[in-house]
Amino acid sequence: MITIIQTGGTIASVPSEAGFKPIAGGAFEDLVRHTAEALGEAVSTEPLTDANGQVKPPRDSCEFTPEDWVDLNRQIKRANAEGSNGIVVLHGTDTMAYTASALALMGAGSTAPVVLTGAQIPFSAVGSDARANIELALSAVVGRYGRIENGVLLAFHYRLMRGIRASKVSSRAHGAFAAPGFELRTDQLDAYLGVTHAAPVTEPAVRFDGKVVSLNITPATDMQMIGDWLLQAPVGGLLLNLYGTGSAPQVQQLLALCEKLVDKGWLIMARSSCPDGEVQWDRYAATAGFNESSVINGRDITQEAASVKLAAAFGRANATEWL
Repeated sequence: MITIIQTGGTIASVPSEAGFKPIAGGAFEDLVRHTAEALGEAVSTEPLTDANGQVKPPRDSCEFTPEDWVDLNRQIKRANAEGSNGIVVLHGTDTMAYTASALALMGAGSTAPVVLTGAQIPFSAVGSDARANIELALSAVVGRYGRIENGVLLAFHYRLMRGIRASKVSSRAHGAFAAPGFELRTDQLDAYLGVTHAAPVTEPAVRFDGKVVSLNITPATDMQMIGDWLLQAPVGGLLLNLYGTGSAPQVQQLLALCEKLVDKGWLIMARSSCPDGEVQWDRYAATAGFNESSVINGRDITQEAASVKLAAAFGRANATEWL
């Protein structure tokens, strides 16, 4: 039996006076059930619930919160305990990669595979990609493309990718998600699922209490202005999205600011703003100072995974080591 958890999102939306709005049950649930029947799979569908088992209304994924990640993980564990062979989560696309990263960090796929999917066009609209993506997710969770171990995957537009490596790259194209260097088409997945998949999470995240600021560094960034604001703000996590291999303007001012923030209790991680790239501070003399700083090298981590990981790490006794 496969458990399907419906959270809302574009995939489950119908027109309303204010625009597309997600619904529960009805014609959408019929689509999910008929898609599963066509594949010969038995499924059980359920809405997202809270810690007390109360149903949460379907929502646009922009309204998804860290509390929802924890509730979803709890629901997945309960489905596993009840004998589910795998879980498919139907989710809105805007924050799907954040949710997938959070579930991976909580170890959601350690017992049975978890696959998230959604759609760019609502199931109720002409040209919808909902059915194809549901079919892909169901096929993946039952092992039609290889055995998934310790897996939280994202299935979208004929591709599977590790949830913690995925990013949304388009709000228009059907191929809305990518994981540069970490994705393959479904006809190439045997080696991918068996060889390059993630190891089990040995110290999973349990909460996401940290408040995270994500800062895009540009030639026009004023370090004095940023510093004046951050040094007066509540302590949290700071994600620096730097140039290519991890460079930035006004490096000495930035490093000095980072040390002041770390002394106050901030956790700071840097990543490359390039979708396909990584931080390499030893490559250029201009960035050598970062190697001796308290800024954590995020290497090729995604924007979504970095934000989620900082939120999970903040407040832990071993936060820097865990990151």
